[in-house]
Amino acid sequence: MTDDYAYREAQRTVARIQRLSDDCWHALQASCSAMDDDAWVGPVARRFHDTVRADQRELQTQLAKAVQDAKAKLETMPGKP
Repeated sequence: MTDDYAYREAQRTVARIQRLSDDCWHALQASCSAMDDDAWVGPVARRFHDTVRADQRELQTQLAKAVQDAKAKLETMPGKP
């Protein structure tokens, strides 16, 4: 496998990671929005809402990190034009 070929494959992989991140970025948004609209109220609901919001932030942090790491790795590969 040549460096050019490996680099192009890595570019495709980075693009796929970005697409998957974009697809999953709002995965918990519907639940958060429903809780914002008081779909469920009370102390347990508030704890659930806080947990879902925290999970959403964590998911988005990890997705951003995956994209950032993939792009950083791509920058260090031989075969870069």
